[in-house]
Amino acid sequence: MRIGGELRCVQRHRDSVEDIGAGFPSRRLHGARSYSRPLAPAFRDFGAAAEKPRARRQPVIAVANQATSSRPRFQWNSTFRASQTCRDRGNTRVTTDYLWEEESSAKTETAADRRERWRDYLQRRQGSVGLGFSARDESNDFGWKTLAQVSGDLQIVRFSSGQVHYRRTVRDTKIDGDDGYRLMVPVRGEFKLAQGERAEIFTPGSVALFRWDLPVLMQQDEPLESLILTVPRHLVNHDLADSAPLALDVGRPLVPMLVNQINQLHADPGAWTTHDFRVAYRSTLVLLEGLLDRAQPLPEGRYALVAAQARETMERLADDLKLTPDTVARMCGVSRRTLYTALTTTDDVTPAALLREIRLARARERLSHPGTIQMSQIAEAAGYSSVRRFSTAFQRQFQLTPLQMREQLLV
Repeated sequence: MRIGGELRCVQRHRDSVEDIGAGFPSRRLHGARSYSRPLAPAFRDFGAAAEKPRARRQPVIAVANQATSSRPRFQWNSTFRASQTCRDRGNTRVTTDYLWEEESSAKTETAADRRERWRDYLQRRQGSVGLGFSARDESNDFGWKTLAQVSGDLQIVRFSSGQVHYRRTVRDTKIDGDDGYRLMVPVRGEFKLAQGERAEIFTPGSVALFRWDLPVLMQQDEPLESLILTVPRHLVNHDLADSAPLALDVGRPLVPMLVNQINQLHADPGAWTTHDFRVAYRSTLVLLEGLLDRAQPLPEGRYALVAAQARETMERLADDLKLTPDTVARMCGVSRRTLYTALTTTDDVTPAALLREIRLARARERLSHPGTIQMSQIAEAAGYSSVRRFSTAFQRQFQLTPLQMREQLLV
């Protein structure tokens, strides 16, 4: 179906579609260049074409060459559970309630089938959404690939695809019943996003936060690689999230930290256990909530997440002697007092004591390595200006002096 001589409608509904984001603002955007051109006429008309009544109430797929294609629709069972601790199944790996899977259009023969499989993938992983492809690009090789990690209602997907437009309507939101949010972090390329009266352009380094229970449209006019994070409504303060800007303010130091933490979630999917993935994921959501309102006091139930994030940060950066409880608090998106309360409530340890314990444990590991590492070097790496002070703290922690520990470990 041609729309405005330019856009091909892939999903149509017979209910009316609200007019959202008729154009993008001519102003400097958060973390992106200014953009003054309105939406392409074909894309603006996408919603109008969707109003055409149809006999069927279910979404109808109209893809190029679909009428003459006898190929069955691509099916995938994404709800299976492994009966053992860990199981590999093709490009999908499941560890109890955690799975990661890779998919792509590499082996799909025709452009119509690649587009159809992309629609099916989005339906399964994100929900109902309409797709639009430029008519002049019909002969081009539209392709896509994804890597998804899922544990219950927590999901992060890294995807790349060719040019495509997306529109999620009122009807789509009612079909899904998903009242959560989505965080999108572009890695390469840019996209334009509109929801309600707000519209922004997003480039690498910027972060989009939008509601999934409201109509939204996204215009992607070039190849894009991006991360998209599902944010369940019950895991964040929805009053803060509902009123959040479409583009998070990249001028705040917490935004690059949030981007880094989302990238860390995706960095090594094969290494996650269910527990670690869920702890890291929820820590990301705690950071997001702190970004939305730094002054908002944390409920007691979330202190454990702050404590887990602080411990992970200290263990990862303990060798950097510039790391202090204050910097850890900033990286976790909370005040020093909140960090103190979280750690003392959860682990019965102060931030300074925890950092000291982690560094002394690193010193113990260095003592176990055969070689010629000088005691003064080990002491300095642990943050002590003298061997005597290091020895006193070490003995208090392990009931042995560093020399006694070295002799014991190297026997």
